[in-house]
Amino acid sequence: MWRENTDKIVKIINAVRKAAMEIPNIYPPSKINDLINIWYSSKPSAEKLTNGKYSTYIYHVEEIKGYAIYKSMPSINEALTELENTNYSVASIDSSSHGTGGHGFIPFIIHNVGVWLRNYGSGSGYEDNFVFTSITEGLGEVTERIWMKKNEFKVIKEISKDLKGDVNFMMLDESFNIGFTITWSSQERTKYSEVLAEYIDYLMNNNIIPLGIFYTRAVDIIRGLIIKGIINEEDYPMIQDKVLLNRLLNVGERSPIFTVYSKPHTITNLETCCIYVKLGEYNILRVEFPKTALKMVNHIHRVVLLEGIVGEGYPYPLQASHENAVLSREIREAITEVFSEELGMLDELYLSKKEVSKRWPLA
Repeated sequence: MWRENTDKIVKIINAVRKAAMEIPNIYPPSKINDLINIWYSSKPSAEKLTNGKYSTYIYHVEEIKGYAIYKSMPSINEALTELENTNYSVASIDSSSHGTGGHGFIPFIIHNVGVWLRNYGSGSGYEDNFVFTSITEGLGEVTERIWMKKNEFKVIKEISKDLKGDVNFMMLDESFNIGFTITWSSQERTKYSEVLAEYIDYLMNNNIIPLGIFYTRAVDIIRGLIIKGIINEEDYPMIQDKVLLNRLLNVGERSPIFTVYSKPHTITNLETCCIYVKLGEYNILRVEFPKTALKMVNHIHRVVLLEGIVGEGYPYPLQASHENAVLSREIREAITEVFSEELGMLDELYLSKKEVSKRWPLA
């Protein structure tokens, strides 16, 4: 006897309700309060972080408090005026890719890099996209990511000469600590980290401050307290950095500066720092930058905050470069059609049956 699954949505909703009800048990408010008090009273340290128990962690080099630039948040018009008056130049790149992956008979991949650039002092700038294709690099996620990182470096070299401000920034929607590569082979991790370190050095050598700006679920603050012997790992749940920072910061403030430990960068010796910037309630961005740009932290805070105001909660350059990078469903379907046409094959012949069923489902 055949039985249909008529309770799919109900089962999912019930599972979500159960998970939500468990939150106070997993993260007791009293434990969080205790941890915050311990963190507030911990002493800053500028010592180099070397312990490799975790792939990444951070520790503060300034007093634990919020650091403000403005007494009240500027309006969008005021933020634009401030960007012009400071003669900032800002560029941003973002990437999107599409390939057949394991579902394709031919390992085709296309990589689209979106660009946005503005010299606020002169009002000049542009947006653009750069396209790369390959039928040899689409042989696995790691190989593809290394290839795409090299492509991004080519784009950075191409556009960086157009930044003409008194202070220049390159905004990137990614982490510089690249903790996600820790599961890769050492050879693959080395290749990726070397390309990243190379283009960060290139930008700094050309008087452009690279900024890795992103949302994160990292638990690097509590890891740092554990490494320093301030708390015991078994005594506290792994509370996300953004939970602690949302309690600490007022809107518009930045966190203290943190030194970042990154196991992948023990190969390249790239030293990075980070701050968190609160653009709104529950809206916390992590901003990573090279340690060599540490003296520019007030400029870094200002440009992220002002661009976040212009973007109504998220830096406008990152939004704009994303729009130029994104490969929509319509574009992806067009890519498949053109590739099929050039090969003289039907989509169904070079795509797996599983992929065909996803694109043209039964129901």
